[in-house]
Amino acid sequence: MASLLTFLGTAQILAFKDALMTARATQIVLDHFRKSEFPPDPFPLDSLSCAAKKLSPEEYRLVLDWEHLAKCVENICLKNTEWGKRAWLYWRENLHRSVYRVFLIGAVLCRKYQEPLAPIWYTGPTWDPDHDDVKYLLKYSIFKFGAYEEHEPIYGPLADFLLQQSRKRAHDQRDILPEDLVYHEESLFPDYIEIKEHASLIFADTLESLFAFIAVAGYAHWTIIKGETPKDNISTDSEAESNPEDKDNNSTDDTRLGKKLAVILPEQFYPETIHMPKRVNKAHNTLLARKRIRKTASSPFCRHVDKVLCGLHEVSGQPNVYYDLCPTPYPPLQIFEFIFRRFLSLRFAEDAFSILPPGSPPKVFLNRIESGDIYSEVDEQLPEGGITMFEPNNWADFDAHFFSMR
Repeated sequence: MASLLTFLGTAQILAFKDALMTARATQIVLDHFRKSEFPPDPFPLDSLSCAAKKLSPEEYRLVLDWEHLAKCVENICLKNTEWGKRAWLYWRENLHRSVYRVFLIGAVLCRKYQEPLAPIWYTGPTWDPDHDDVKYLLKYSIFKFGAYEEHEPIYGPLADFLLQQSRKRAHDQRDILPEDLVYHEESLFPDYIEIKEHASLIFADTLESLFAFIAVAGYAHWTIIKGETPKDNISTDSEAESNPEDKDNNSTDDTRLGKKLAVILPEQFYPETIHMPKRVNKAHNTLLARKRIRKTASSPFCRHVDKVLCGLHEVSGQPNVYYDLCPTPYPPLQIFEFIFRRFLSLRFAEDAFSILPPGSPPKVFLNRIESGDIYSEVDEQLPEGGITMFEPNNWADFDAHFFSMR
């Protein structure tokens, strides 16, 4: 059964392997969340792939739910279908893969962001009586947004894992990758990156995931996922069984959103339920909605990681190490910048987070996913601003992991 399901999934579901890894990673977090405990550290990345263990019917059904979410995102974001069949299929697969990777990042890094905020009975020390919370939080490397030399233990294992996925993608798709794969003519990559084909694919994979994150996270006052509705939070399936009155509670103001999926978004780093229309072709009308999943009284999880990150970014006074007149990159973008810095010797440009005019979103968030062409991965369809977000970094921070991908 498992081998047949894997064959069917690979043949019929775009970016099936990425969907399965995201489904498994999310399930690991949810299983521990229901036990009122954090997921394991280090996160078991080696247990996520098809090769790690047989695909069960339950996992296959979960993958179908993830595919439904990706199709809803596609329905909302797709603005132009005047392409050839092959180009359209390639675009869709890249979009779906990037959506899955966004939520994979959220699941894998969940504990890293949650643990410093856990109550005293779970971790020991807590914030001091004088509420010197910023000083306390800055003891943790994950909240030191510019301390790049301390970020390897946090983001390194996940970055290596994503690098391996790009290598596998190049091997699996070597016959269908565009000949002018991303930015050969206008390459940002420093001269010392000799294998630019390899670098281009990693750049494309990471930039596509960044664009997908910007869309689902709701920056720039534009989002495909509506915020929480005013009704009570949704309980998990196990909680619904013990609370019959909650079992049929969809907790959305829009009854058309009749399908749901538990996710961990890399902004909240907390389990949420995304509500979707049952019919994918209605997604552009309904958009999507999300609700935090109710936690138990003994749970160490913090429901407001996003607010803590936002507050730290605004008041902690951490300078941009490259340009002190601009703020540091937004905290949820740290994993993306880590990959760009480590594997490509690139960093966000100084003005990527400039705010012009006053009150508008930073420049980096104006490159919205609705431009869409980034998923075509060809030079002439690069969305304006995609390259201008980045600048070459210095050699000292570069980790040369490149070799021929074919």
